[in-house]
Amino acid sequence: MATLKTIKTMKNYALIFILGFLVLCFSGFSQTKTFVYTYDDSGNREHREYITLKSGEAIAGSENSQPEVFEVVLNDFDIIVYPNPTKGNLKVEFTNLGNEEVGISVFNLEGKLISNQFLKGTSCAINLFNQSPGIYLMKIQIGDKSKEFKIIKE
Repeated sequence: MATLKTIKTMKNYALIFILGFLVLCFSGFSQTKTFVYTYDDSGNREHREYITLKSGEAIAGSENSQPEVFEVVLNDFDIIVYPNPTKGNLKVEFTNLGNEEVGISVFNLEGKLISNQFLKGTSCAINLFNQSPGIYLMKIQIGDKSKEFKIIKE
């Protein structure tokens, strides 16, 4: 009889151990782990924060959020670049440009020229859909001044 009682006690402990283990393992599935990034005006990542969201929570501003827009001034011309990061269609807009010709070049990190455009207008779209995800450098030249941007292709 003592042996049968010992076996039942061991089964109860084993069952409690297994249930506790399962609760511990599956409790992580109700949480989402993600990174939140902040960028400076040129598109350089300044900060990365690892956060855990409980089921049903959202990142503040993540729903219906607008794409990142970077605005800079070069030779008294306003330049607006968006969205960055991009899925492939990068837009560049200019204000106060007048008749100035603008050169826009995009390079990969190996220095290979990906795109080169000259325009006399207020905006253009740069197609990066065929490029691999990664980091690209965009150089905008207006007259004798230039500005470089780090572009992230997702």
